[in-house]
Amino acid sequence: MASSIDLTRQVHVAELPAFGADVASRLAAPGRPASELETIFAESIRAHCVTCGIELSGADLHQLALVDVHDPSAFPKLARLKQGYCARKDCSSRFFLVEFLARAGLEWPAVLEPAPAAAAAASDPAALTKAGVRSAAFQAARRKFLFRVGIGLAIVALLLLIRFFQRGGTIPGFTPEPKYRVDPASVTNAP
Repeated sequence: MASSIDLTRQVHVAELPAFGADVASRLAAPGRPASELETIFAESIRAHCVTCGIELSGADLHQLALVDVHDPSAFPKLARLKQGYCARKDCSSRFFLVEFLARAGLEWPAVLEPAPAAAAAASDPAALTKAGVRSAAFQAARRKFLFRVGIGLAIVALLLLIRFFQRGGTIPGFTPEPKYRVDPASVTNAP
């Protein structure tokens, strides 16, 4: 059965599990039974990588949101997605396009619209920063980068300090002018 696409969202790979859990909680809120929720995921949601095009079914997205993958060999695709990588080993993409297919009795824009508290926070830029909108993966990568830059600067400073002491206390590139001048005539007229 080919259904038309009602709504699409581009989601960072590291945020797919949280996004799937958020969609599941929004769909379960009206009191739907778990079997109907699984059917909605299986029939009305699909995703694919924006670069390599690997398909991710709605059931996979639902399982990714619910299951904590301890054994990567059991679910290699889900394990890579949980780690923040594309499901295909050779792909370096970081984004998936999630498609929500039209379904009778289900309005995806209404289901996926932000909650009133989130909408109020979105209007205040300071609240966005305080709420921690940046993903944990981005913050960890930034901390790692800044740590490496700090270590590099410390090494350069240490090397300059060692050179400072080896050169007799002069700063490289700044040689002081001598305070005395030798008259060339006095050197040649010496007895």
